[in-house]
Amino acid sequence: MEQAVQTPVRAGSGTRELYLDALRVIAAFCVMVNHSITYVFLAMSPGKSWYTAMTEFFLSKTAVPIFLMISGVTLLTRRYTYRKTLEKFLHTLLVLVVFSGLYYLEGHLDAGTMGEASLGDFLESVWQRNVTNAFWYLYLYLGILAMLPLLQRLAGALDKTDLRYALFISLGVLGLFPVLTIWFPSLAYCGHFSVPLLDTYVGLMLGGLYIHKYTEPSRRGAAAAVGVFVGMIALQVLLTRQLYDFMGPENYLQMDSLGRYLPTTASALALFYLFRHYFGRWKLSPRGEKVLSALGRLSFGVYLLSDLMLEKAYPVSDVLRGWGMHVIPAIFLYQLVSLAMGYALAFLLSRIPGVRRLIR
Repeated sequence: MEQAVQTPVRAGSGTRELYLDALRVIAAFCVMVNHSITYVFLAMSPGKSWYTAMTEFFLSKTAVPIFLMISGVTLLTRRYTYRKTLEKFLHTLLVLVVFSGLYYLEGHLDAGTMGEASLGDFLESVWQRNVTNAFWYLYLYLGILAMLPLLQRLAGALDKTDLRYALFISLGVLGLFPVLTIWFPSLAYCGHFSVPLLDTYVGLMLGGLYIHKYTEPSRRGAAAAVGVFVGMIALQVLLTRQLYDFMGPENYLQMDSLGRYLPTTASALALFYLFRHYFGRWKLSPRGEKVLSALGRLSFGVYLLSDLMLEKAYPVSDVLRGWGMHVIPAIFLYQLVSLAMGYALAFLLSRIPGVRRLIR
């Protein structure tokens, strides 16, 4: 069996990986961007602003793959008992219920329909669908946790060659064919063909594990990662431009795949590689490491609050555009304000003992 690459851990606290904290912060911001940029370019025709917004959109699509790759590093390098897994599952389920309740009540409050809110309606809504846009990922994560003991044992038995094969199937084959069939429908394979063990989301977890354990920093690797990252983002934008011409302005977002398609996963893998091996070369002071570690710990809380913060901060965008600012920088500043508000509220909530465990 090939040996894993052993690299020193840079940490602000214990053995916490700072590059993962940096990626957590980036992914949290990408969630904000993903849920606020779509209506901007959908109201535009292709031009400079459209291309800029579309580029930001596909950059933000790396959020889900990044979160999953981080989970691959933090979860698949361990081996939980079934009791420990059940505890994590129930904890995540509690987070889903509590914060879904927040959005449920806030939605009725804004609509002036508090009289129609009921426990039965709320529980039915949580069971059948995500109450707010961002929470689809919590349902996905619950599914991963249900399989976690088996995934951990599987990952522990896979060597470098095994992982490469798993990535080829889950990210290569399953990620490429759906893209090809957008333009060449005849390439679609029979729907009865299934590779359930190597679902793309599981593949992303294995991808994070592979990069963390088996890759080394090199000039060639860095150049390739930069090329893949830039090239895949550009490819998604250009292909979407072609879809705009072929399918019209109402139905051209065929490349939006919730992080499943190969161009998205490849760009995320490249970014993950660069941060894995080169973030540690950007020297931070001990205080800087402590701040980054704290921001990383709060990123889950920011994700939970993201849709609420985007809603509450939206007047910032209106004000900036009312002052004559172009829509692209106005939206970007609005997204940054939403992120800052999310971190501020997550920090305050983390000071409450009963809530702290839910958001960190």
